[in-house]
Amino acid sequence: MINIQTLSNQLGIEIADPATKGRFEIHTPTAVSPTQVETAELSFPVEKAVEVRTSTVTLPKNRGLFVRTSGGEFVFESAEKDRKHLPDDEYILEMGGVSVKLYISISSSITVRRRSNGINLGLDGQRNVVIGARSQHQTAPGTITVTDDAEDVMRALSFFGSSLKTTSPERAFSTLRGSPPLIQHGDEFHVPSNIERPSTGVKLVLPRNASSSIRQPHWPTISGQR
Repeated sequence: MINIQTLSNQLGIEIADPATKGRFEIHTPTAVSPTQVETAELSFPVEKAVEVRTSTVTLPKNRGLFVRTSGGEFVFESAEKDRKHLPDDEYILEMGGVSVKLYISISSSITVRRRSNGINLGLDGQRNVVIGARSQHQTAPGTITVTDDAEDVMRALSFFGSSLKTTSPERAFSTLRGSPPLIQHGDEFHVPSNIERPSTGVKLVLPRNASSSIRQPHWPTISGQR
């Protein structure tokens, strides 16, 4: 699960992904206190989202920055020019080339300045900025231990959906699907704390004694000439 916390000097936040050991910093000119918000605040699937109030956002890596309106219309990509002013609107910014998938929601005019040591986003005064992230892990996030009990195996299978970053149709994109957890045999059932079962409402129900529900198929008799 993605972790988002204040930097030690409070001038920004750190986003860490325990699954990949990746981390990314976002800097601000003054101290911020991130407040966790619903992930639905962003138009793209994220695992965790926070809100901070600031007049400037600095991304300390000069990687691809893609800007869209809240409706999904593409408006700007940072490689196009070193400076760009975007009029007052609601924007979703996507940061590429970093260890986590990062999205930023801003309602403001924005002046984007691309420099050798990063990208600076100047806002129209103090604004609420929502920052969300999801893991890009392609390896198993952990190992579930099961016993010889068949129900333990069934419980373990129910955690395989934890690899999905979303249960919407967008899960068809490979970046929204990670690797499911591994399974090993042990003395007792155990699931690591970072592996969470998705709440989808979908259930797979099997009879406890499968042989009692098996019936021989009935094939109809067809009469007539060959």
